[in-house]
Amino acid sequence: MCSSDLLEPVWSKTKSYYGKAFIWCMLHNFGGNRDLYGNLPGIASSPIKSRHTPGSTMVGTGLTMEAIEQNPVVYELMTDMGWFETSPPVELWLQDYQKQRYGKAASSDTQQAWQLLLDGVYKSDYMTDSAITHTPSLKMPTRSQALANFTTTINAWRHMYRAALNSQPNGPMYYDLCDLLRQVLVNHFEDVRRLQAMAYNAWVPSMPTSGEESLQLVRAYSEAAANLIIDLDNLLGTNINYLLGQWLADAQSWAQTPFERDLNQFNALNQLTLWGPNGEINDYAAKEWSGLVKSYYLERWVMFSAELEVAIATGQTFDQGAFDAALLKRDISWQYAQNSTTWPSQPVGNQMLISGLLHDKYVDVDISKIGRAS
Repeated sequence: MCSSDLLEPVWSKTKSYYGKAFIWCMLHNFGGNRDLYGNLPGIASSPIKSRHTPGSTMVGTGLTMEAIEQNPVVYELMTDMGWFETSPPVELWLQDYQKQRYGKAASSDTQQAWQLLLDGVYKSDYMTDSAITHTPSLKMPTRSQALANFTTTINAWRHMYRAALNSQPNGPMYYDLCDLLRQVLVNHFEDVRRLQAMAYNAWVPSMPTSGEESLQLVRAYSEAAANLIIDLDNLLGTNINYLLGQWLADAQSWAQTPFERDLNQFNALNQLTLWGPNGEINDYAAKEWSGLVKSYYLERWVMFSAELEVAIATGQTFDQGAFDAALLKRDISWQYAQNSTTWPSQPVGNQMLISGLLHDKYVDVDISKIGRAS
């Protein structure tokens, strides 16, 4: 039997499964969404608590994941937990982790980066997936965790980037550098899209000057959102672990005929997006991968932004239902239109150079001043 603990422990509600042997399991991610999150202190303590509770019938630890190619530190700690008799101090465990992960590139900067990440994003059970990879809406929930940890994540990336500049980074460090800056840009997008929604909602149809100001701001934030998505895609394209083309190449490698090749590619695209003929599990397995971001998600946000601008310019209220219906048609047709498209399966561009340019472009900029006269 398996028990998924932390948020909803079952063993403690069932008297240790009424005496049946069970494995303490972690269910961390649904669908392989990429945002940074996880409760490292909880992972380090909950299995130990379960094992040493009087009458416990726990016999081991395990994973009940849907996807593991994200947040590798979470899975590293969980697979270590089967070897601990007492809860390991997470700060000390992270010191060993970064040394093992980066080898000679490990330094005081990588240690500080992981301490910041522990304080910021790795003490939470709740996933805060990206607004970029979901159907655009004026009423999207605020990703409060992402906003609260915005500065912490930036500073963690800065430490990691400095460590890379002063060493010879290995593959895991390049992966983490890309993942951290990806999260910084995603958090930044959360600000942009909220400000875009606020600009539209400030529009009062009966006041012409309100419409002019709102239209100017919506256009400015729309442009900022599109540019950010393009920049994110370019960053992701520099690392082998973030390529749509690699995913599709793997799917095609199973094909023995042209028909199978097309079918495999269609299914690989469908699983990432609609997961069903008509969006039955829409965006469930969304990924921030180069190619998918610039092709699939960018067009969605461009369509959404254009509809907001048209609504204000024509004095018509934005119709979310009509937009959703139009977007679904577009999403379905996109899969068929892209079935013969080939995306790069190898990185393009210099990750360190592009990372530095994106830092200068976004990190020290007050996004709320976009579209306003200085």
